[in-house]
Amino acid sequence: MTTSIQDIPVAQWIERLASETGLFRVVQTGRFHGQYDLRVVLQSDADHQVTLYVETKSRVTPKLALGMLDGLSKVPADGHAMLCTYSVSPRVAEICRQNSVAYLDEAGNCWIRTPGLYVHVTGHPSTRPDTRPAVDPFAQRSSRITRVLLGSPSEAWTLSDLAKKAKVSLGLVWKVKKTLMEDGFIQTSDKRIVLSDAAGLLDAWKKRYRIPAEKVSLYAIGKTDQLESRLCECCKSIPLRCALTGLSGAWRVAPMVRYTTASAYVETGSDSSVMADLIQRMEAKPVDTGANLVLYPTRDESVFYGMRPMSGHNVVSPIQLYLDLLKVPGRGEDAANEIMAKGITPLFKRSKPD
Repeated sequence: MTTSIQDIPVAQWIERLASETGLFRVVQTGRFHGQYDLRVVLQSDADHQVTLYVETKSRVTPKLALGMLDGLSKVPADGHAMLCTYSVSPRVAEICRQNSVAYLDEAGNCWIRTPGLYVHVTGHPSTRPDTRPAVDPFAQRSSRITRVLLGSPSEAWTLSDLAKKAKVSLGLVWKVKKTLMEDGFIQTSDKRIVLSDAAGLLDAWKKRYRIPAEKVSLYAIGKTDQLESRLCECCKSIPLRCALTGLSGAWRVAPMVRYTTASAYVETGSDSSVMADLIQRMEAKPVDTGANLVLYPTRDESVFYGMRPMSGHNVVSPIQLYLDLLKVPGRGEDAANEIMAKGITPLFKRSKPD
């Protein structure tokens, strides 16, 4: 149901935006007898006017925004669609921008892009934050589900199959499903979960991502490739599961950026003495600067999901590698973009229906 204009004072919000930015003035505001609630005419300069057809909603979830797109695209030829709501989340804002729909919220966050006028205001805290409890799909345990979805973006999953693959409870899968559906990242088809926006889900994750282990910086004598081989052998002898990540992994998947520091995840379990044993076998020593070997000891097996043998070493999945590379100083972002272009984007494209 469309929210009453009396409930959402859109005209006041637009007047305030005009005053604060100085980029336009409001020429006319009136009710529109049709699909939209309001017709607003802006004057951006002496020779140019912009007409906005405004749809108002008290609350817009990403799922609702996606469902509204078809209707918002049917704007009269003389104008542009605009969505106004009390709070525009980053995900809703992204959906609007991708579909050339202007938006404005009560806090003043907005995006208007038309011939002759461009306004983009972001960063104002919501005046009415969403306080409903929600499961974070990128939290340590929940992210196992996200990894499975992104690793097989064309797969259609039952709840039980997804729980089994991710090694989590059926209840957690149900909660994550609810969150991802509301955010517009997944859909259901024949009672199966289907990933509908893989790129958007990964982009949302990278903005929240933190490497899920404490870094151990070491120095050991030897060239980088020698240290990687020695690490592999030492882990086999203990035994421990390990997988290269960062620039070590990127060099195997899409060699582009040369590097001098080896890096890998090591699954240590609950035994605190394991790392000390490994460091001793590597003949390495902890250092504050000048490290040529960085290890990430972890109890969480999820970072190893989708790892692959490459050039005699295990390498984390392209998704894990991409996220980790974004946290590597220097040319880590360049390497991450290469992984995205060569290893992830083609996979996402193949998953889209014809």
